[in-house]
Amino acid sequence: MTTDTKTKQIWTFKPQITNLGQTEVEIPEGFKILLTAPWGTNEETGADMFKVWAEVDIEAPTRTVNFFIVGTGQPIPVNAEHLLTWPSGPFFWHLYADVVV
Repeated sequence: MTTDTKTKQIWTFKPQITNLGQTEVEIPEGFKILLTAPWGTNEETGADMFKVWAEVDIEAPTRTVNFFIVGTGQPIPVNAEHLLTWPSGPFFWHLYADVVV
């Protein structure tokens, strides 16, 4: 079986989380998240930053994906998938995204 890979690429996203703990990113439908990793601290806000690598079909229409930062013991958004947990000072934070279509 041969797979046509002409329209597939790996893209990197750097969602900018706001003080409300969430952000929106436009990603082609049918994406597959490959890796999520912490990526430093925003010098202006002190907020942790991260990157998301995803396999995308560049010809697919885009959809809005919401990313959320949730603290331990806080409610998890409905239909959100866990992507990453990392320490920041005395706290542990958890990154979720509504990747369920």
